[in-house]
Amino acid sequence: MQHFTNERFNYTVRLSNGRIEIPSSMALDEERMPSSITEDRIQNVANSFQNNNPKPQTNVLENVSLNEVEEDVKTVIPKLSLWQKLLRLLGLK
Repeated sequence: MQHFTNERFNYTVRLSNGRIEIPSSMALDEERMPSSITEDRIQNVANSFQNNNPKPQTNVLENVSLNEVEEDVKTVIPKLSLWQKLLRLLGLK
């Protein structure tokens, strides 16, 4: 929905149900060398998700291993952008 630079010079991305923080170094790497974005780095960004939903919600990835998500991604769409991976990890797309 919206993004801005926060006081730590990282990007905060406001979503319809919360927000995530993306390190500026990761955003630069996505532009310069997308292949350098590892699943661990994506997982760290996904873990920064802060839910604005007042209802208790279980973590989307709580019962799913990262390997299962990787396999799903490879079978459905072989090459996803950083944003697509984040949205998928957050269960938004």
